[in-house]
This record gives sequence, structure tokens and C-alpha cells, in this order.
Amino acid sequence: METVKGNNKNRIKTFIKTANYIELATSIINETKMIFCGKIEKVELEYMNLLLDASGLALSELEDLIVSRDAHFVKYCIQFIERNSELTQEQEYNPEELPNDEDDVSTEEYVCHSRTFLLHYAIYYLITKNHPTKLISFLDAIRTPHHRKYARALKQLYHSII
Repeated sequence: METVKGNNKNRIKTFIKTANYIELATSIINETKMIFCGKIEKVELEYMNLLLDASGLALSELEDLIVSRDAHFVKYCIQFIERNSELTQEQEYNPEELPNDEDDVSTEEYVCHSRTFLLHYAIYYLITKNHPTKLISFLDAIRTPHHRKYARALKQLYHSII
């Protein structure tokens, strides 16, 4: 792997703007009747860089998967979006803190999908497929709440599409 830690933000941004990425992402978004958010925010690129670093994968591995339009990967993405309520990461909170009006999750609603979603799903897909024993430690490293439960859900999703 040619992992370049901490130095992929510009490469990520460039790849997200390629025809191959845009076509596949648009196809998946249209099939699931979701919408894209506007421009790519700096924080999204920083988060993708963090995920890439923690995964140990090379950006070229993600690019190859996306460019290939692998049928299992496409199905995985569609299922991930459709099962979003099952896979939603619960937020950690301090039980000693009283919730305030801003913490009321009953008012949360879907707004749009980040343009980086395909890279995000590609990381989960490749780790689950090629390095399943590293999935829990990867999710823990990126501070995913309830990472063991989330890893089980990702593995179940993967096995449902193969």
C-alpha cells in the first residue's frame, strides 16, 4: 500500500471531482432518491483524510474500487443508504448532563449526502471485505460510538450483498 498519511486532502478533493466519481455517486444518489449537499467543505476533506489514515488503505485502492463500478460495492452503498436508520451511530453523551432543547433529536431530519460519501463507504467496504479483523480497531481509532455494535452492523450489511 502506498499510504501517504496526512497528505491526501488535495488528492481526495481532486478525485471527488473526476467524471468516474461523479457518475457513480450521482447514480447511487438518484437510485436512493437522496440529494447531494452543496460544495465540499474543508472539514469533510479533513475527516476523509482522518479515515484514510486510520484505515491503512491507500487512496489508490479507493479510486480503483470506485472506477471499477464493482457491482457488490454499488449494492453495498445502496443498502448502506437504505439501512441508514440501522447503521446510524448513536452519539455519546454524559448521563449526568441534563439534555437541553438543542439536544432534542426528534427534530433532526435528513438534509443531504456529503459528496464524500462514496469514499467513506469505500473505506468501510474494503476494510470489511479485506481486513475484517481490523474493523473494530479501525472504528475505535476514529472514535465511533458503540464501535463493536457498529462493526457487527457493517459486517451484516456486507454479508447481505455478497
